[in-house]
Amino acid sequence: MKVSNGMAAGIPAGSGPGLVEFHTHQGLELRQPTPSGQAGPAPARGPGSGKKIAAVAAALLLTVAMLGLYYFNPWAARKDTGSKHYATGELPETIAEIQTSMGTIVVVLRHSGVQATVNNFLSLASSDFYNRTIFHRVINGSFIQGGGYLADLSLKNSTLPKIKLETTGIKNLRGTIAMARGTDPDSATSQFFINVKDNPAYDPSGTNPGYAVFGSVTNGMDVVDAIANVNTTTSGDMNYVPVVPVVIDHIVVLERG
Repeated sequence: MKVSNGMAAGIPAGSGPGLVEFHTHQGLELRQPTPSGQAGPAPARGPGSGKKIAAVAAALLLTVAMLGLYYFNPWAARKDTGSKHYATGELPETIAEIQTSMGTIVVVLRHSGVQATVNNFLSLASSDFYNRTIFHRVINGSFIQGGGYLADLSLKNSTLPKIKLETTGIKNLRGTIAMARGTDPDSATSQFFINVKDNPAYDPSGTNPGYAVFGSVTNGMDVVDAIANVNTTTSGDMNYVPVVPVVIDHIVVLERG
């Protein structure tokens, strides 16, 4: 893919289950020790002591039943990664840890409405495609872009399949991750960017197709900000290139239901 002014992926410049409460029941009587060699009578039981013991037994049975339901609930165990979450009806969250030379950025990926985009990202991450790619375009106060070039500024793969633009109305707010692309809305491949500030210019509106937001940073925004503040330079026809390469070492994919 031909790079023009660093715009190969052209972005416009610029409470679980409630706690079981246990109650103490009084009136449960124990036999008292007797002097050695003597047989003593059992302590006298006061009126209603039998009912109290029955109440204690019933409470214990109820407690055991509730704990059994909590720990051995078969419905709660039926969560498979290919179906919707049994409790919320939502697809399980997918977590990606973007491990870089400057620290780790953790993002939660959306599924609804951008499934093809997420599948493409996960496929590339799982195949280690992103290993050794860099954040090649860093604009302080706007975004950091990476996932396509190596440290020598060669394109890692120029024949990746393009994916169709998917937008769902999720805005390009600070901390969101979106796919980078060329002038063709359906030209995204591997490159992505993380918004350092709210970027409404990248949202779809009118004749502007916008950029596909497919997740958001949940931890490591300080790393994003640090990357955004590195010194940059121009190299050939690429602008805003970090002087010291910021390398994506690996992207680890996790999933939680």
